[in-house]
Amino acid sequence: MNRHCVGVTIVWVVTAFSLMAAEQAPADQPSEALENAIEPLIKRHEGEVGVMVRHLGTGASYSHRPDEVMPTASLIKFPVMLTVYQQAAAGKLDLQKPVTYREEDKVPGSGVLGPHFTPGVSLPLRDAVRLMMAYSDNIATNLVLKELELATTNTQMEAWDCPNTKIHAFVFRGSTSIAP
Repeated sequence: MNRHCVGVTIVWVVTAFSLMAAEQAPADQPSEALENAIEPLIKRHEGEVGVMVRHLGTGASYSHRPDEVMPTASLIKFPVMLTVYQQAAAGKLDLQKPVTYREEDKVPGSGVLGPHFTPGVSLPLRDAVRLMMAYSDNIATNLVLKELELATTNTQMEAWDCPNTKIHAFVFRGSTSIAP
């Protein structure tokens, strides 16, 4: 497992653990439970960590370096997924629409499409989203982004008051950026 995958895993584990801790926190000190749950994980991690979590039920929150800009790595796949489902709910995207994996779609990194499927295979957009999230599949991510269009995720994140959450380019497709 590469360092990016480890970082992503830690964020998901931290979030789940933090939310459980916040539910058990007393009302007068809701953030202390989150801090106690997350700080040891941050200290043990060898990479750079930025965390911001809020329990939607209690309002408890915790942050560590919340304003520091960091590369998202595979974490950007989460806002991409949210945007896909928002676009589908709005009738702008069909989750059953087939997307086709082509030879020119091959990119390095995580996933199952490249090593286990033959170019030419088609699957519903919904399944490409599932591969993107469950296996961090970079090929599936690019297939999803082609249907969604890169700028759509950035526009949606701005609408949801997350203007600094941006996807700049297709995964492993050069350094061309659509965002500043």
